[in-house]
Amino acid sequence: MEPMFGGIVADILISGLCGLLGGFGLGLLHESGIELPRRRRKREDDNSETYYLDFGFLADMFIGALAAVVTYALNPPATSTQLIGASLVAGLGGAGILKGYIEARRNQALTQIANEALDLADAGIPGAPKPQRPAGATSPASSPAPTSPAAPPSAAAPSASVSGLDAPVTPSLMRERDARIRTLRSQLREVSK
Repeated sequence: MEPMFGGIVADILISGLCGLLGGFGLGLLHESGIELPRRRRKREDDNSETYYLDFGFLADMFIGALAAVVTYALNPPATSTQLIGASLVAGLGGAGILKGYIEARRNQALTQIANEALDLADAGIPGAPKPQRPAGATSPASSPAPTSPAAPPSAAAPSASVSGLDAPVTPSLMRERDARIRTLRSQLREVSK
């Protein structure tokens, strides 16, 4: 990544300033116009009141600058025009840009957990029917098995295996599988928070 304006610090400052300007533009786009910072109160269900400070357009500007710097850090531009343009647009998008980055990271983690769970399900459980995947759901780690004609009824059934490598099912393999399932469940709970 080559700095556009003489150094990384200068690029970050210019990106932040453009984000501030974009955040101010976002404040102008609000239906009520520019909101000045003020103290507000909120009436609770139990008739008590909570007071808080609403930063108004200053919050839009700060979030815009933060979104512009994050966009610069994650997607370095090739030219100074791209830096200024991307920073202004990120400033206008503000909170939406930041939420999008967070949501994308969360979705990647959920996809990874789901693929591991599908791989584990595909490994097979003795005596259990094969799981039915929804249309289009595939696991990147497992490749489709070649199709072959159905075996005659007299053919011997292959021995059950957990790993898919025709290894016999042992209690230790089942414990490993159960431990992996517990780990996947805890990861899913953590990501879903």
